[in-house]
Amino acid sequence: YAYPGEIPGTEYFLEVNLVSKYDDGIVSAGTVVAREQFRLPGYLPAESLIASAQREIGFNETNGTFIVNGSDFTVEFSKQTGTMESWVADGKELLVTGPQPDFWRPPTDNDYGNEMDIRTAVWKKAGKEAELVSVSASQVSLSQVDIRVSMIMKNPKGDRVASQETRYSFIGSGDIVVSISFVKAGSELPELPRIGMQLQIPGEFENLEWFGRGPHENYSDRNSSAFVDLYTSTVDQQYVPYIRPQENGYKTDTRWLIIKNGNGEGVMVQGLPLFSWAALHFTHDDFESPGNLAVFRSDAGTANTHTTDLVPHDEITLNIDYGQMGVGGDTSWGARTHPEYCLNEPAYNYAFTLRALLK
Repeated sequence: YAYPGEIPGTEYFLEVNLVSKYDDGIVSAGTVVAREQFRLPGYLPAESLIASAQREIGFNETNGTFIVNGSDFTVEFSKQTGTMESWVADGKELLVTGPQPDFWRPPTDNDYGNEMDIRTAVWKKAGKEAELVSVSASQVSLSQVDIRVSMIMKNPKGDRVASQETRYSFIGSGDIVVSISFVKAGSELPELPRIGMQLQIPGEFENLEWFGRGPHENYSDRNSSAFVDLYTSTVDQQYVPYIRPQENGYKTDTRWLIIKNGNGEGVMVQGLPLFSWAALHFTHDDFESPGNLAVFRSDAGTANTHTTDLVPHDEITLNIDYGQMGVGGDTSWGARTHPEYCLNEPAYNYAFTLRALLK
C-alpha cells in the first residue's frame, strides 16, 4: 500500500476487522467478531472560506434590526435579542428560530441516579434566559460583515455564572462563520451538561448526510464503535425510543452535516474542525421526565414518562455543539461521568460554519 500523501482537507483511516475463519456451530464463517478504526497522522486543513470569498456584501441598520445583504442571501439580526431572526437564501427561509446558547441536556437515567439534574441545575435555563449585553455590526471588508454579540448568564438568584461572546462573520461566498468564546464565572460552578448553540429549522429539511461518527447515537465516552464515515439518514430516524424519554440521538466528531429537503435545499454545517450535533423533531422539554423516579424523588414532576407521551413537532431542533459531558454508566444509582469526559474547563472556544444549500 502506498500512502497517497497529504492532500488539503483529506483524512485517512485504517480499519481492522477480525473475522471468524470457520463455522463453529455458533459463529458462522465470515462473521466480524471485532473491529477497530485508526485515524492516520498527517492532515492539512482545507482552504479558508474567508480567504476564498470574492463577492461583495453589505449591511444596513433599522431601529431594531441589522440587515446583511449578499448576492443571493439576506439575514435579519435582532438588536434587541442578539439572535438571527431570518436567513433567506435564494428566496428560501432557512430558519424558524436563530442560534441561541444551550448548556443543558435532558437527563438520562444515569444522570438522575447521580442527581446531575440537581447538581447542574444552574445551567438548565442559562442559555434561554441569557442577558444581552451588547450587539454590534461592522464592515470588515468588501466581502465580510461581522456581527458581535455579548451575553451574560445568571443563576435564578441573579448571580453571574458565565459570559459568552459570539461573532457571526458573514462572508461573500454566502457562508456564516460562527465563533464562540465561553467563560465560566468561577471554579466553584458545576460541570456543564452541554456547550453549544441551538436553532430550529423548517421541518421539510428531513434528509441527513454527515461525515463523522455513526450511524448510531454516540457520546464522548461511548463512541469507539461508531466509526468515522459518510452516512445518510433522516431526522425521524434520529430519535431513540428509550422506555423513559431522555437525551438521545447524539453524534460526535463530525466534520460536516447536511440537512436538506427533497429538492436539495437546506443547510450545511461545517466544523472548525469538529463538532457534535443532534437533529430531532423534539425539544429538550419533551424529554424532561423524572418518570418512575417519583417513587424516591419528591421533586419528580408530571412530564412525559413514556415514549407514547411524545408528540413530534413539525420543526426540527438542531443542536450544534462543542460537546456534551459523557453519559457515564459505571452504575445507574450514583456513579458520575468520569472526569475526563466532563466539561469542567474554565473557558471554551469553538467555531463552525453555516452554509445555505441552494437548488
